Amino acid sequence: MLGLRSFIEGERMDTLTHKLVVLIAVLELLLALLRLIDLLK
Repeated sequence: MLGLRSFIEGERMDTLTHKLVVLIAVLELLLALLRLIDLLK
């Protein structure tokens, strides 16, 4: 939800939107990795 709102607000600036999308993707990847590490423990 938060990411989607930021994406819509950032549509005015393409570079800013791109940076936000990349940032959100990286954060989601990090969260997925943390979940994997927790499962392996």
